[in-house]
Amino acid sequence: MEKILKGCSSVVKSPALVPMPMSIEHGEGCFVLNSDTVLVAGEGGESSTTQLAAFLRPASGLHLAIVPSAGHNQTAVVLTRDKAMADLGS
Repeated sequence: MEKILKGCSSVVKSPALVPMPMSIEHGEGCFVLNSDTVLVAGEGGESSTTQLAAFLRPASGLHLAIVPSAGHNQTAVVLTRDKAMADLGS
């Protein structure tokens, strides 16, 4: 049986995320993490992407691959760092 972590909501509300993202785009449908999902480590996001993979592993049982880019139709979580926020994390 494939392990998945699924989040769906018909109610738009602020997620309980720390730190809160600069922007969130609410769309239709569900976002499902499964064994085909990849984590994309954008420039400056390598450390955060590795940490996210470690946090998700015990909760989901998934060993999500960390890649430099995702395919066009591939389910992906992309983490990047805003270059305008150069002091972030200093």
